[in-house]
Amino acid sequence: MAWSVPVIAAAVAAPHVSASQLCSASVDFNTVATNGTNSSTGFPSAVSSVTLATGTPAYRVRITQTDSVNTQFGTASSFYNFSQSARAWTNNDQLATLPGPAGRLILNQRRPAGSSASPVYQRVRFEIINAAGVAVDVTNFRITLDDINKTANHDDVIAFVDAPATVVASYGNSTGTGTVTNPFRRANTDGVPAGSPTTFYRDTFDLGAVPASGTRLDYVGGTPYGWQYVTISALSFTAPGAC
Repeated sequence: MAWSVPVIAAAVAAPHVSASQLCSASVDFNTVATNGTNSSTGFPSAVSSVTLATGTPAYRVRITQTDSVNTQFGTASSFYNFSQSARAWTNNDQLATLPGPAGRLILNQRRPAGSSASPVYQRVRFEIINAAGVAVDVTNFRITLDDINKTANHDDVIAFVDAPATVVASYGNSTGTGTVTNPFRRANTDGVPAGSPTTFYRDTFDLGAVPASGTRLDYVGGTPYGWQYVTISALSFTAPGAC
Protein backbone atom coordinates (compact mmCIF):
# COMPACT_ATOMS: atom_id res chain seq x y z
CA MET A 1 0.00 0.00 0.00
CA ALA A 2 2.81 2.43 0.78
CA TRP A 3 4.03 2.60 -2.82
CA SER A 4 0.59 3.65 -4.07
CA VAL A 5 0.30 6.83 -2.01
CA PRO A 6 2.84 8.97 -3.92
CA VAL A 7 1.48 7.69 -7.23
CA ILE A 8 -2.04 8.81 -6.35
CA ALA A 9 -0.81 12.12 -4.96
CA ALA A 10 1.09 12.87 -8.14
CA ALA A 11 -1.92 12.11 -10.30
CA VAL A 12 -4.12 14.46 -8.27
CA ALA A 13 -1.56 17.25 -8.03
CA ALA A 14 -0.75 17.49 -11.74
CA PRO A 15 -4.05 19.09 -12.88
CA HIS A 16 -3.86 21.59 -10.01
CA VAL A 17 -0.42 22.79 -11.10
CA SER A 18 -1.53 23.02 -14.73
CA ALA A 19 -4.65 25.01 -13.88
CA SER A 20 -2.63 27.52 -11.87
CA GLN A 21 -0.69 28.42 -15.01
CA LEU A 22 -3.75 29.52 -17.00
CA CYS A 23 -5.16 33.02 -17.25
CA SER A 24 -8.68 33.73 -18.46
CA ALA A 25 -8.70 37.31 -19.76
CA SER A 26 -11.00 39.62 -21.68
CA VAL A 27 -10.61 43.02 -23.31
CA ASP A 28 -11.46 46.06 -21.20
CA PHE A 29 -13.35 48.19 -23.71
CA ASN A 30 -13.67 51.00 -21.16
CA THR A 31 -9.95 51.68 -21.69
CA VAL A 32 -8.85 53.50 -24.84
CA ALA A 33 -6.46 51.41 -26.92
CA THR A 34 -2.77 52.24 -27.19
CA ASN A 35 -2.47 54.65 -30.15
CA GLY A 36 -6.29 54.67 -30.14
CA THR A 37 -8.97 57.32 -29.70
CA ASN A 38 -12.50 57.78 -28.42
CA SER A 39 -12.70 61.34 -29.76
CA SER A 40 -15.97 62.25 -31.48
CA THR A 41 -13.91 63.26 -34.51
CA GLY A 42 -12.08 59.93 -34.73
CA PHE A 43 -8.55 59.85 -36.12
CA PRO A 44 -7.18 62.63 -38.38
CA SER A 45 -5.87 59.96 -40.78
CA ALA A 46 -6.12 56.21 -41.28
CA VAL A 47 -4.73 54.02 -38.49
CA SER A 48 -3.50 50.48 -39.08
CA SER A 49 -2.80 49.15 -35.57
CA VAL A 50 -4.05 49.49 -31.98
CA THR A 51 -3.39 47.53 -28.79
CA LEU A 52 -6.26 46.82 -26.41
CA ALA A 53 -5.86 46.34 -22.66
CA THR A 54 -7.38 43.40 -20.81
CA GLY A 55 -8.35 43.04 -17.18
CA THR A 56 -4.77 41.98 -16.38
CA PRO A 57 -1.46 43.72 -17.18
CA ALA A 58 -0.07 40.30 -18.12
CA TYR A 59 -1.79 40.23 -21.54
CA ARG A 60 -2.97 42.62 -24.25
CA VAL A 61 -4.53 42.21 -27.68
CA ARG A 62 -2.69 43.67 -30.66
CA ILE A 63 -4.96 44.34 -33.65
CA THR A 64 -3.36 45.14 -37.00
CA GLN A 65 -4.74 45.83 -40.44
CA THR A 66 -2.52 43.69 -42.65
CA ASP A 67 -4.06 44.47 -46.03
CA SER A 68 -6.91 46.29 -47.73
CA VAL A 69 -8.22 46.49 -51.28
CA ASN A 70 -10.41 49.16 -52.92
CA THR A 71 -11.32 50.48 -49.48
CA GLN A 72 -11.81 53.97 -48.01
CA PHE A 73 -11.63 54.39 -44.22
CA GLY A 74 -12.64 58.00 -43.60
CA THR A 75 -13.47 61.39 -45.01
CA ALA A 76 -13.03 65.06 -44.08
CA SER A 77 -10.09 64.22 -41.79
CA SER A 78 -12.31 61.98 -39.65
CA PHE A 79 -11.44 58.29 -39.69
CA TYR A 80 -13.40 55.98 -37.40
CA ASN A 81 -11.92 52.66 -38.46
CA PHE A 82 -10.09 51.19 -35.41
CA SER A 83 -11.49 53.93 -33.14
CA GLN A 84 -13.61 53.62 -30.00
CA SER A 85 -15.53 56.79 -30.79
CA ALA A 86 -19.09 55.36 -30.87
CA ARG A 87 -19.48 57.04 -34.27
CA ALA A 88 -19.04 55.87 -37.85
CA TRP A 89 -19.64 56.88 -41.44
CA THR A 90 -22.82 55.31 -42.80
CA ASN A 91 -24.85 55.25 -46.02
CA ASN A 92 -23.47 58.00 -48.30
CA ASP A 93 -21.13 60.04 -46.08
CA GLN A 94 -23.60 60.43 -43.21
CA LEU A 95 -22.06 60.47 -39.73
CA ALA A 96 -24.00 58.42 -37.17
CA THR A 97 -23.78 57.75 -33.45
CA LEU A 98 -23.78 53.99 -33.00
CA PRO A 99 -26.17 52.10 -30.71
CA GLY A 100 -24.78 49.90 -27.98
CA PRO A 101 -22.16 50.13 -25.23
CA ALA A 102 -19.37 52.69 -25.32
CA GLY A 103 -15.78 51.73 -26.02
CA ARG A 104 -16.36 49.11 -28.71
CA LEU A 105 -13.72 48.92 -31.44
CA ILE A 106 -15.14 50.06 -34.77
CA LEU A 107 -14.42 48.70 -38.24
CA ASN A 108 -15.67 51.28 -40.76
CA GLN A 109 -15.15 51.21 -44.51
CA ARG A 110 -16.59 51.68 -47.98
CA ARG A 111 -15.62 51.42 -51.61
CA PRO A 112 -14.55 54.91 -52.73
CA ALA A 113 -17.46 56.84 -54.23
CA GLY A 114 -17.50 56.60 -58.01
CA SER A 115 -15.35 53.47 -58.07
CA SER A 116 -16.54 50.23 -59.63
CA ALA A 117 -13.59 48.13 -58.45
CA SER A 118 -14.08 44.97 -56.44
CA PRO A 119 -13.53 43.14 -54.17
CA VAL A 120 -13.65 45.53 -51.21
CA TYR A 121 -12.13 44.41 -47.91
CA GLN A 122 -9.76 44.94 -45.03
CA ARG A 123 -7.85 42.15 -43.31
CA VAL A 124 -7.49 42.42 -39.55
CA ARG A 125 -5.09 40.27 -37.50
CA PHE A 126 -5.47 39.59 -33.77
CA GLU A 127 -2.47 38.63 -31.63
CA ILE A 128 -2.28 38.08 -27.88
CA ILE A 129 0.89 39.58 -26.42
CA ASN A 130 2.32 39.29 -22.92
CA ALA A 131 3.72 42.07 -20.73
CA ALA A 132 7.03 41.89 -22.62
CA GLY A 133 5.27 42.37 -25.95
CA VAL A 134 5.83 38.77 -27.06
CA ALA A 135 2.98 37.02 -28.86
CA VAL A 136 1.72 33.81 -27.22
CA ASP A 137 -0.51 30.87 -28.07
CA VAL A 138 -3.99 31.01 -26.51
CA THR A 139 -7.10 28.87 -26.32
CA ASN A 140 -10.82 29.60 -25.95
CA PHE A 141 -10.55 32.66 -28.22
CA ARG A 142 -14.00 34.24 -28.58
CA ILE A 143 -15.01 37.43 -30.30
CA THR A 144 -18.38 39.22 -30.42
CA LEU A 145 -19.32 41.48 -33.32
CA ASP A 146 -22.25 43.89 -33.21
CA ASP A 147 -24.28 45.21 -36.14
CA ILE A 148 -23.38 42.71 -38.85
CA ASN A 149 -26.27 43.58 -41.12
CA LYS A 150 -27.54 44.14 -44.63
CA THR A 151 -29.29 47.26 -45.90
CA ALA A 152 -30.03 49.03 -49.16
CA ASN A 153 -26.60 50.69 -48.85
CA HIS A 154 -24.26 47.88 -47.79
CA ASP A 155 -23.78 44.18 -47.07
CA ASP A 156 -21.48 43.17 -44.18
CA VAL A 157 -19.53 39.98 -44.91
CA ILE A 158 -17.34 38.37 -42.21
CA ALA A 159 -14.76 35.63 -42.77
CA PHE A 160 -12.31 34.17 -40.26
CA VAL A 161 -9.34 32.89 -42.21
CA ASP A 162 -8.09 30.46 -39.57
CA ALA A 163 -11.11 28.17 -39.48
CA PRO A 164 -12.95 26.74 -37.70
CA ALA A 165 -14.95 29.65 -36.37
CA THR A 166 -18.05 28.31 -34.63
CA VAL A 167 -21.01 30.65 -34.29
CA VAL A 168 -21.93 30.19 -30.63
CA ALA A 169 -24.54 32.95 -30.28
CA SER A 170 -26.57 34.82 -32.86
CA TYR A 171 -29.89 36.59 -33.26
CA GLY A 172 -30.57 34.75 -36.48
CA ASN A 173 -31.36 35.88 -40.04
CA SER A 174 -27.89 34.70 -40.97
CA THR A 175 -26.18 32.54 -43.53
CA GLY A 176 -22.67 31.09 -43.64
CA THR A 177 -20.30 29.71 -41.04
CA GLY A 178 -17.73 32.52 -41.01
CA THR A 179 -15.04 30.89 -43.14
CA VAL A 180 -13.47 32.22 -46.34
CA THR A 181 -15.39 29.72 -48.46
CA ASN A 182 -18.65 30.24 -46.55
CA PRO A 183 -18.57 33.73 -44.97
CA PHE A 184 -21.05 34.90 -42.35
CA ARG A 185 -23.61 37.56 -43.28
CA ARG A 186 -27.27 38.44 -42.86
CA ALA A 187 -29.58 36.50 -45.14
CA ASN A 188 -31.73 39.54 -45.94
CA THR A 189 -32.48 43.10 -44.83
CA ASP A 190 -35.00 42.14 -42.14
CA GLY A 191 -34.55 43.90 -38.82
CA VAL A 192 -33.50 42.26 -35.58
CA PRO A 193 -36.13 39.70 -34.48
CA ALA A 194 -38.70 40.82 -31.92
CA GLY A 195 -37.69 39.88 -28.40
CA SER A 196 -33.96 40.37 -28.93
CA PRO A 197 -32.25 41.97 -25.91
CA THR A 198 -30.63 44.62 -28.14
CA THR A 199 -31.82 46.75 -31.06
CA PHE A 200 -28.98 45.50 -33.25
CA TYR A 201 -27.58 42.13 -34.28
CA ARG A 202 -24.96 40.57 -31.99
CA ASP A 203 -22.99 37.49 -33.05
CA THR A 204 -20.30 35.59 -31.11
CA PHE A 205 -17.68 33.40 -32.77
CA ASP A 206 -15.52 30.78 -31.04
CA LEU A 207 -12.17 30.22 -32.76
CA GLY A 208 -10.78 27.87 -30.13
CA ALA A 209 -6.97 27.72 -30.17
CA VAL A 210 -5.10 30.66 -31.72
CA PRO A 211 -1.32 30.39 -32.28
CA ALA A 212 1.20 33.09 -31.42
CA SER A 213 1.11 34.18 -35.07
CA GLY A 214 -2.49 35.26 -34.48
CA THR A 215 -5.75 34.86 -36.33
CA ARG A 216 -7.25 36.93 -39.13
CA LEU A 217 -10.68 38.38 -39.78
CA ASP A 218 -11.61 39.61 -43.25
CA TYR A 219 -14.25 42.36 -43.28
CA VAL A 220 -15.62 42.31 -46.80
CA GLY A 221 -17.98 44.68 -48.56
CA GLY A 222 -20.85 43.38 -50.64
CA THR A 223 -23.12 45.06 -53.16
CA PRO A 224 -23.90 47.99 -53.13
CA TYR A 225 -20.61 48.89 -51.37
CA GLY A 226 -21.71 51.99 -49.43
CA TRP A 227 -20.33 52.91 -46.00
CA GLN A 228 -20.49 49.96 -43.63
CA TYR A 229 -19.44 49.26 -40.07
CA VAL A 230 -19.34 46.52 -37.47
CA THR A 231 -18.07 46.82 -33.91
CA ILE A 232 -16.11 44.45 -31.69
CA SER A 233 -17.89 44.48 -28.34
CA ALA A 234 -16.29 41.50 -26.58
CA LEU A 235 -13.07 39.49 -26.92
CA SER A 236 -11.82 36.85 -24.49
CA PHE A 237 -9.23 34.07 -24.35
CA THR A 238 -7.27 31.74 -22.07
CA ALA A 239 -3.50 32.32 -21.96
CA PRO A 240 -0.85 29.81 -20.81
CA GLY A 241 0.45 31.74 -17.83
CA ALA A 242 -0.57 33.33 -14.56
CA CYS A 243 -2.56 36.54 -14.63
